[in-house]
Amino acid sequence: MQHFSSADWVDFARGLVSSERKTAIEQHLESGCQQCATSSSFWRGVVEVGRRENGFEPPGEAVTAVKSAYRIEKPASRLLEWADLARLVFDSFLQPSPVAVRAAVQTARQLLHQSGPFTIDLRLEPDSARKCVYLTGQIINNENPSEMADGIDVVLLRRGEQIRKTEAAPSGEFCLDYNPAEDLHLFLNIRGLKGIAIALPSMDR
Repeated sequence: MQHFSSADWVDFARGLVSSERKTAIEQHLESGCQQCATSSSFWRGVVEVGRRENGFEPPGEAVTAVKSAYRIEKPASRLLEWADLARLVFDSFLQPSPVAVRAAVQTARQLLHQSGPFTIDLRLEPDSARKCVYLTGQIINNENPSEMADGIDVVLLRRGEQIRKTEAAPSGEFCLDYNPAEDLHLFLNIRGLKGIAIALPSMDR
């Protein structure tokens, strides 16, 4: 018994065979050839999936996640070379405490930095039990407060080595924790706009 090739079944499923060839294939299937019936069913399924695929559009969140996962990144050791160093405009550690609370132990430290139209608000809070520092922050676009770049990478570096990495929320807020150390920098990659570097102080000075 003569069987048909995979190419024949693909063309048959797509309706691309001549009328004579179509008649021959249909007669062969009617003869009860189980092998060819299986092949025909398989290729009809493949063609149908291909047709449905043209109308399928993945969720925007999935596309963004995949692009983010596979985008080309600059080497961590060179991030600071492409960044603007933000200017410190406020440090709560340098502000005198009211007389009534001067004896109290100051824990959290508030910092404000400026870089172009962006203000970066940071709060550093040490946890002596875990021997770490909790860092929370927010990036604000002063020129367009309601508009932020699509995705902001937040990278913690120590002497060019990546220690932590996260991504800011659409509101510009982010958080991470780290072990206290010298020579720490925060790198903010505002995609499509600029990179900002912030030198983090030690919590004891």
